[in-house]
Amino acid sequence: MPAKGTSTERMSGMAIKIDRQDATLAVAVDGRLDTLSAPKLDALLDDAALEGVSTLVFDFGDLSYISSAGLRVMVRVGKDLREKGDVVVKDANEDVKSIFEVTGFDEFFAFE
Repeated sequence: MPAKGTSTERMSGMAIKIDRQDATLAVAVDGRLDTLSAPKLDALLDDAALEGVSTLVFDFGDLSYISSAGLRVMVRVGKDLREKGDVVVKDANEDVKSIFEVTGFDEFFAFE
């Protein structure tokens, strides 16, 4: 992924928009992040995509549901970036936040 730019990936029930601005990578997920869609997000957030990233922002303003598969992707990426920068979850609705709280994953991410 270039130092700057935006791309959008669509699949049934979900769209992922990735916006890279220098060392900040913003990932907006629209729809459901579940067993069917999480592998796509995981593939998009490979080592090459994270190269040089110090801040990763997950914009969940349009996310309706996240499953354990989606959480696994976030934990993997969070571990990759833990020493280099910050991982932020932005605009998650109450249902999505409660999934993070019930699983204890709310301790691993900053919420805005």
